[in-house]
Amino acid sequence: MRRALAVVIVAAIALLFLVVAIPDSTPALWLAKFVSGGRGIALHETATTAAAVPSGGTTLRGGIGAMISPQRTISEYDHLFRLVAKKLEMPPEIVQRRKYAEVNELLERGELDFAWVCTGAVDELEARGVAVPLVAPVVGGTTQYRAYLIVRADSGISGFAELRGRRFAFTDPLSLTGRNVAIEQLRTLGETPDSYFSESFFTYAHDNSVRAVQRGLADGATVDSLVFDLLAKQYPDEVSRVRVVWKSQWFPIPPIVVSRRESPELVARLRDAFTSLHDDPEGRAILDAVGIERFVPVEPGAYAAR
Repeated sequence: MRRALAVVIVAAIALLFLVVAIPDSTPALWLAKFVSGGRGIALHETATTAAAVPSGGTTLRGGIGAMISPQRTISEYDHLFRLVAKKLEMPPEIVQRRKYAEVNELLERGELDFAWVCTGAVDELEARGVAVPLVAPVVGGTTQYRAYLIVRADSGISGFAELRGRRFAFTDPLSLTGRNVAIEQLRTLGETPDSYFSESFFTYAHDNSVRAVQRGLADGATVDSLVFDLLAKQYPDEVSRVRVVWKSQWFPIPPIVVSRRESPELVARLRDAFTSLHDDPEGRAILDAVGIERFVPVEPGAYAAR
């Protein structure tokens, strides 16, 4: 009886630690849903602007996948999407989903006009005729990014070869830098996550993966270089115990995609709104806050080439 009680206590402590360490992880969301009777989960799945918006007119519906954790995503990108809607003189609705596939589904059902998606999710959208890349952000003078393999600074691990039998954090099943790159590295070794790692799990945000490694919940993770570099610049404490030990090749940066259901007129207006953000003081301030220099139109085939 005592042994069973001890096991329960240890499990509860471990779950509580994971909830505190990675608040948007699957266990944390399960616990939030259980405690709230299923209502609390909605805060992480959908966020709609609550401030006053222009009355009348068709709503401009923008979506975003949780490439960074939901609270941070909404706080940092809400102003950007709202300004685009303001330029188009349309009331905004901003929706976030925890999983990239959920954003794709909203686009497919015609419930979003545009969305900011991971590069890894673009293939599916284009192949199914759901959406096409519209504009891409310029960061550090380029429209490319890559994956970083990160480990704890004191781990002694220097690459994938030393992660055999260790714990690994993936970001999302559709994430290019947070999953697909790591899977490809394992494939070159003739391995799979199940055969190579002692444990692997999804965090559903790149900053959550960084947090998992920093706090010792995972021994390694591949993450979006844009997210990691922004954390290192703006929140250095969050990467203080993490080290980058490998970098992938370059890929096209996560784009803004537009639904194929939209009229050519709205597509053109959206493109103009995004690509002119850096020309006015309000837009410049918002872009600076999220580490973006400007948006540029996406050339045809840019995302098929990868």
